[in-house]
Amino acid sequence: MRKYPSTDRFRRDHREINRLLDELCQYLYTKALVESHLGIRIVLARLSSRFLIHVCAENEILYPMIVNSNIFGMVGKEFRSDSDRVHDMAVEYFQRWRNSTIIRGHSDAFICDTRNFANILRSQIEKENKILYSIFDSLPSICCTTQQKEDWPLTPGGVTFQSTAFGRRAE
Repeated sequence: MRKYPSTDRFRRDHREINRLLDELCQYLYTKALVESHLGIRIVLARLSSRFLIHVCAENEILYPMIVNSNIFGMVGKEFRSDSDRVHDMAVEYFQRWRNSTIIRGHSDAFICDTRNFANILRSQIEKENKILYSIFDSLPSICCTTQQKEDWPLTPGGVTFQSTAFGRRAE
């Protein structure tokens, strides 16, 4: 039985984030924006929640192990830097489009901003799925001691979340 977590949960989060991005992008037509502004806000709220919780979990679980590994430390730092940049951009995006009145009043800007945001986020997700998670899945077999594997913090029910200003963070 595996004593350390796999990236399955993170990959599922990515699939859900991509699904929510697809759903959001379906609204990127002026007529759809006018008719479905409440639906857009619901999707944005779900996307924001899922994304911010996901990033917090990565920051608490994945990055510390990769950054602290002798083998992949520099790669981990680069991914962490990219993740922080995408996180900051996402928080700004979610704040900017926080209500339907703003979205309706600036529909062209919302459409452009949402397309850019979706492209950047999808690119980061693809990089993480292909590179970061493969590295993380190999870490315990490469650089962790038996004790580290047994003391691994992510067990069923082992991660709790506490509310923060823009989501929740893992504890």
